[in-house]
Amino acid sequence: MTVEAGQPTISSATHVYIASVCGVAVAALMAAALAGAPPDPGPFIALAVLSAIIWSVGENLVESQVGITLLGILLLAAAVVVGPLGAGLVGVLVAGVSRVRTPWSARVFNMAVSGLLGVVAGVVYSAAGGSSQAAALRGLGPVTAELAIPLLVAVGAQAVVNVILIAGIMRVSQGVPLRLTASRLFLTTGALSLGYAVLATLLVILWLPAGLGAVSVVLALAPLMGAQWALGQYAAQKRTQEQSLELLVAAIELRLPHLVGHAARVGQLAGRLAEHLGLGAAEVRDIERAGLLHDLGQIALPRSGPRPAPRPDGSTHAGRGAQMLVGVAFLRGAAALLAGGSRVTDRPTGSEIVALAAAYDMAVGVHQRDLSVAEFCLEFDPTQSLPVRLTEALAWCVARPRSGTST
Repeated sequence: MTVEAGQPTISSATHVYIASVCGVAVAALMAAALAGAPPDPGPFIALAVLSAIIWSVGENLVESQVGITLLGILLLAAAVVVGPLGAGLVGVLVAGVSRVRTPWSARVFNMAVSGLLGVVAGVVYSAAGGSSQAAALRGLGPVTAELAIPLLVAVGAQAVVNVILIAGIMRVSQGVPLRLTASRLFLTTGALSLGYAVLATLLVILWLPAGLGAVSVVLALAPLMGAQWALGQYAAQKRTQEQSLELLVAAIELRLPHLVGHAARVGQLAGRLAEHLGLGAAEVRDIERAGLLHDLGQIALPRSGPRPAPRPDGSTHAGRGAQMLVGVAFLRGAAALLAGGSRVTDRPTGSEIVALAAAYDMAVGVHQRDLSVAEFCLEFDPTQSLPVRLTEALAWCVARPRSGTST
């Protein structure tokens, strides 16, 4: 699994984090080399060939900036076929030849993570009782106990390590809370990890107990390509949703050219506020979308004649925008936020977050006013009844602009 970000600026803290992960990966590979024999060249080459075939298909972007590739299956199979060192080297290889165009720091990070995941899979498989002589296994019981179950445990270990590493770099580079990134990754890739375990077990059974050797690569291609097709359908659905959002934002900006860029900034700021406040992944996603579409209701207003005066938070038009989204299933959560208006409560609501982000960017981003966060909050809410957590979150987000990392 890889994560990409859209901005090239990488902080020094991110470079330190990447260097640390690389150091851990190198140490793990060296420990694996000292602890066991080098991998058999034949199976290693066969795995490399299968890697090249899957590489030619590419990976799928399935959630925001999270990409999933079937090369993860090879890391699991390699853990059994060529051991921890071989699996680690396969991981470095497949990440190093990724088709995604990324900066060198991102590619190095992905290679380190992938290599570390390969070593982890091999070590955990063995520690969980996985057989080092899988070719000699016969019967459902031995194959299940000494191959399938240990591989499933290895999948779990890989998933945990991967989430920790990705969540770490998102925290260091962009300030995203660890819990939020972890929940997003588990929600979007948890079921797929189980599928990885099933396909990797099938590949290993064909390779070793069935005695087919490298020929199993050919037989495994059908289910692998089927899985790739399924991932592609899921990714296409996500891309269609993102394109629909882009079209709606474009319609807003076409009608309101003075607000070009406003929707994107509000969506990003609202999402960051929600992240900093510790909201769940689904809530953050809906708040980001509501921020993007908070001005949607204005495109239904007449070009001439009386127009209702908008409030500072834009809530006059938000309800109209919510009505326009009725029936759009994937925007149901965002529509509910737009229809909710802005309420002051002890716990900031999604509607409050969007309203605050919209008003702040209108004042500072659109009208280019030189306001501190304290000055803005006093102007936005003269009664000072906004939740303190919300104003503190705004100050934090403004003080820490989003930096990019293409990992």
